[in-house]
Amino acid sequence: SAGHQEERNALLAAYNNGLDTRGARQPKGAWAYGTDSISRFDSLFQAHADSSAWDWKLLAAVAYKESSFDTTARSYMGAQGLMQLMPKTAAFMGVPEGSGVNEHIQGATRYLARLDGIWRSRIKATGQRLKFVLASYNAGRGHVKDAQRLAVELGLDPDRWDGHVERAIVLLNRPRYFTGQAARNGYCRGQDTYWYVRDVLGVYGWVSGKPQPAARGSEALAQEH
Repeated sequence: SAGHQEERNALLAAYNNGLDTRGARQPKGAWAYGTDSISRFDSLFQAHADSSAWDWKLLAAVAYKESSFDTTARSYMGAQGLMQLMPKTAAFMGVPEGSGVNEHIQGATRYLARLDGIWRSRIKATGQRLKFVLASYNAGRGHVKDAQRLAVELGLDPDRWDGHVERAIVLLNRPRYFTGQAARNGYCRGQDTYWYVRDVLGVYGWVSGKPQPAARGSEALAQEH
């Protein structure tokens, strides 16, 4: 139908508008592939990973993507510190204002664990659930749920990130989609979330000695339809 063709064209345009024109982010050139030393905060990542189900190198990858290990970083949205927690999220995770890096890592670890618990009942596959968790850490769970609803409208699998919900979320920066019934949380810079997930996992794969597969581009998308 004309409506479906328009949706496919929008998906292709989103991919062509920067989504398949670069590879996932890799760490600084000084880092060795599969290294055991990532940052001066490694001992803190390890300590908090020991009390959770998270690999410390994954926590480090999130920190690298969020702030490049800059404890003074502040986003235009107000996220702060090494792990770029929003003030309300930090407070909810028990991180008082003015806390140090240890508390910020602890708060981020708690938040990731909370998101994992929220998604666990629906997304059973660990690898897929991790991507929903990371997307929620970046964009907020509400926008990810919007992308799931939009995925259903587009005939995609709402419980699979790769090639499905990731494709829907990039459309949430377009008025036709973020004003639709699926988008209860409005506008989202979905292209940022698309790359956030891939970048964190790309860095994690690099420092763990487990390179991630290449991103699917618009050519593959076009072949599917």
